[in-house]
Amino acid sequence: MVQQKNPTSISVQQICKRFGQREVLNSITLDVQEGEIFGLLGPSGAGKTTLVKMIAGIDQPSSGVVSVLGTKMPDLDMMKRIGYMAQSDALYAELNARENLDFLPKSMV
Repeated sequence: MVQQKNPTSISVQQICKRFGQREVLNSITLDVQEGEIFGLLGPSGAGKTTLVKMIAGIDQPSSGVVSVLGTKMPDLDMMKRIGYMAQSDALYAELNARENLDFLPKSMV
């Protein structure tokens, strides 16, 4: 009997991220299947938060494609379905003031 593979919930294909001349992610590819629990482990500065922000649609890769439930990210409708809790309660430096306000739940503004 052939075991069926669960549908892909998160697909990261050949993701690269650069901040100026510094490349923090290089050719990351992974698929997380529906119902699968997936963790990212690594030292500070390894790119874990950068990758999660791209999956959540908060940041864009320099190259490559991120999809969540078959939707290419970033996508505003999909972003509304994703729960993301930052490591700190600071505002997002890469967003301007209006974008930070728009990102917060309306109950917090």
